[in-house]
Amino acid sequence: MKKKNVKNIVGTAVEVVSNLKTIEESSPEKEQDALVIKSLETSVRKIEKLKKEVLALKEKLRNKKIDLNQEKEIMWELVQAAKKTLKSNPPKKEKAVKKEKKHKAEKAEKAEKVEQVEQIEQIENPVETT
Repeated sequence: MKKKNVKNIVGTAVEVVSNLKTIEESSPEKEQDALVIKSLETSVRKIEKLKKEVLALKEKLRNKKIDLNQEKEIMWELVQAAKKTLKSNPPKKEKAVKKEKKHKAEKAEKAEKVEQVEQIEQIENPVETT
């Protein structure tokens, strides 16, 4: 259904229920008509309530879409800026040299630790020479 038709249907339902209420008040067979009209009235109220909830959810969805689009735009701008900086300042190849230096430093530290352990062992277990 089109949006205009849905809006008109809910409005028409409200009008019909209100007209039925006025007719029911003047009718001699009040019991049966009253039950039917009350059930119709509760149905229309439920429809109106659901319609309001749907509209609120649509508004939330619109807001989230707007936020998402703003984040996408910001991200795109950051990506473009990063590309420009990479083109103007290409990355340097010093990383390989740094790794080698770290590797050498680690070897030296291990050697120092081994020497310290050997010294501790000599202190704890002195070698007897006779």
